[in-house]
Amino acid sequence: MNPDVILMDLIMDHGTGIEATDLIMKAQPDIRIIILTSYYDDEKVFPALEAGAFSYMLKTSSADEIALAIKKAAKGENVIEPKVAGAMMNRIRTPERHPHEMLTERELEVLICIGNGLTNNEISEKLFIGIKTVKTHVSNILSKLDVQDRTQAAVYAHRNGLMKEST
Repeated sequence: MNPDVILMDLIMDHGTGIEATDLIMKAQPDIRIIILTSYYDDEKVFPALEAGAFSYMLKTSSADEIALAIKKAAKGENVIEPKVAGAMMNRIRTPERHPHEMLTERELEVLICIGNGLTNNEISEKLFIGIKTVKTHVSNILSKLDVQDRTQAAVYAHRNGLMKEST
């Protein structure tokens, strides 16, 4: 016999509560999983909900609040801890920034040069900066865009409409 409601922590000895929630929901989609954890940051809340968590409670909740959440889950009613709901609302209200918006003006110029196929030496000459400075900018760009190499950076620039700025 399967349970109707599961209390799930996010931190486990083997794997995570998010992984476990995902596996359980794939096998038994009618089970209602209540995440009960200390974490309410975006990196935990949204993946847990996307994995299929039904409710999200914090360990600072009282025993009565947790019992009520279990009863509500059994009836099909979600419960989201107020702190968690507040964090979710802040994320929804704050538009997600594109990685290239974190680039400085000079890094953006260097990225456009990379997108145009220029070498470090050519970028140095075009922008009147030293080769070491170009290499520093390239390194920062790769890090900020979370790409592995210049080719991926160039593809990113083209896909995100940044090359029109080079005209």
